[in-house]
Amino acid sequence: MLWDFHPVMPLLFGHRGLFGTMEKFPYELRGFQYILFYHDAPAELEIWFWSSVSAATLGLVGLATRLSFLLTYLAMFLFRERDPFMTFGADLVMNCIGLWLLFLDSGRAWAIDNVLWRRCEISDDGQVEFWPVRAIQIQVALIYLVTGLKKLPTTPWQDGSAVY
Repeated sequence: MLWDFHPVMPLLFGHRGLFGTMEKFPYELRGFQYILFYHDAPAELEIWFWSSVSAATLGLVGLATRLSFLLTYLAMFLFRERDPFMTFGADLVMNCIGLWLLFLDSGRAWAIDNVLWRRCEISDDGQVEFWPVRAIQIQVALIYLVTGLKKLPTTPWQDGSAVY
């Protein structure tokens, strides 16, 4: 998702962008979630973008996984708060999965963290906590169930044209 932002960052998040900060807001924007409203200069957006890419890359290779996943989740949250009109269903699914990833011990296997900390042993009894993975699976299954039930009574889905 981050690579989609880069070419159009000034348009999406900049001072003169679609949801710009040139005019006074009817209410006061206070709180951590509005940080990109106050730091929306092109140089600040570039720093924010590349910091987010760095955090996501660390999570991808498995280095400082807990911290990198937390920073990536927060970065995506702040991008969505800065321009809420860019969000669609897949972003919300990624948000849910990203939240569950914060509870996983992702550095336990196939990660640089595992090599650095020599955590090859799973645990004393040989078990791995699996509930966060189950939670992600249930979350995705519920998304499909609810959307399927919402689409089922509509005409395009009943006559098959939606699938076509």
